[in-house]
Amino acid sequence: MGWGGLGKYQRLWVLERDGYCCQHFSYDDVLKTWLQCQEIEDLHVHHIFPVRWMRYHYPWIDPHRPHNLITLCGRTHHLGQEGVHPEMYRALMQYRDGDKLAFDDAVNMHRELTEHGEVYWDTTHDLQYIYRARSQTAGFKKKFPEKRRRADWKRPRGKV
Repeated sequence: MGWGGLGKYQRLWVLERDGYCCQHFSYDDVLKTWLQCQEIEDLHVHHIFPVRWMRYHYPWIDPHRPHNLITLCGRTHHLGQEGVHPEMYRALMQYRDGDKLAFDDAVNMHRELTEHGEVYWDTTHDLQYIYRARSQTAGFKKKFPEKRRRADWKRPRGKV
């Protein structure tokens, strides 16, 4: 799975900032309190506002800044109808049923909706995620790494 243009060290920084744990909270009606997911397996670094959306509508803002990134487990992020991106779950089910263009169709739908200014992801928890990402970042002492570009890589000296 790709990282949405996020560099390896940026992804690791977010995971460390978030304690290698899903940052999703849900309300427990029985306990009458908010509970954190606590999942530590299959962790994804989620762009709260998707990269394509940010680049199209706010090109002057870097979509990979720490305040737009949060750690979510795969179940919360992509899997199932209750995930942040249920259309990707539907695409996976269609792909498994033989529609090899299902993911292309989902990406094209994202592009079209973005161009029309329509939100294509579940925004139910966006404010919670933004608040959590900001508070986690404020308390984290490590500097967010710059993404290394191929041109910045040092080549070995001598014969190649």
